[in-house]
Amino acid sequence: MDINKIKTFVVAAESSSYYDAADKLFTSATTVSKHIHTLELEWDMPLFERLPKGVRLTAFGRAALPRARKILDEYEEIVKIPAGPEASSLRIYSIPNQSDFRIGDFLSEFAKERGDITISLKDCHGGYIIKALEDGECELAIGGLSFLNLRRVEVSSIKKSPAGVLVSTKHRLAGRESVSIREVADETFVFLAPETGVYQHDIDFCRSHGVEPKILATRTREASLVDFVEQDRAVALFRQVSARLFPNREVVYIPLVEELYMDVGLVRVRNKPLSPQATALWNFSERRRKAREKQSR
Repeated sequence: MDINKIKTFVVAAESSSYYDAADKLFTSATTVSKHIHTLELEWDMPLFERLPKGVRLTAFGRAALPRARKILDEYEEIVKIPAGPEASSLRIYSIPNQSDFRIGDFLSEFAKERGDITISLKDCHGGYIIKALEDGECELAIGGLSFLNLRRVEVSSIKKSPAGVLVSTKHRLAGRESVSIREVADETFVFLAPETGVYQHDIDFCRSHGVEPKILATRTREASLVDFVEQDRAVALFRQVSARLFPNREVVYIPLVEELYMDVGLVRVRNKPLSPQATALWNFSERRRKAREKQSR
């Protein structure tokens, strides 16, 4: 039995559709459907009834749900067991789009230096990072630095990427080399949801330039923003590194005239002691950051 498939079942049961569940799980609706189908084959019973709009639990699914939640709860208790002195592992919470910001490269470099430390990543929305750190769920996290409360946390930058406007290839601005946020003031926007941490940061940016965005929808994944933009239903503020992940979609990334950045880095609670493993990663990140700044001078 795969714990990830159990989690998919529980989240799908608590969601309005497989698409909604996919947003919460940072995956696709197709993957959610495959996970559910696998469990149904394994248990030889249907979990959901497929409806014209969405799904609903079968009688078996309703009976299985509390037991599945219990399995997840037990699993979470196991992973919270403190490591013994002989262990050398580090659990990090991270925003889901790690590949966009070369987080894998960052951790691979660290692994070459400290191969004795094993790192496990757990996806979470940027808006949850400070709570996870302060509650002791993790010692370090990876998230967007520009929308964190710096009075409560310290940060070490890993990667900085400019942001621009994402429009459909049919859009009136699609051929432009750059655009001002004021030129899309009358457009309809689709934003990343508040729980991602990015929402308020982007809203504040718009308002600082005299633009009150008209918001059609919010979504937790950038791929969902692309769906709206591709249909020419809305425009979106979008990170350059993320735009490169959709080369075959009918969308165009246009740099902004104004400065808007997504700075991603390592985060820790201010003045809170770190374990030796966390200290090693923090010091590695700081050495890397200082070397990068020295090269840019």
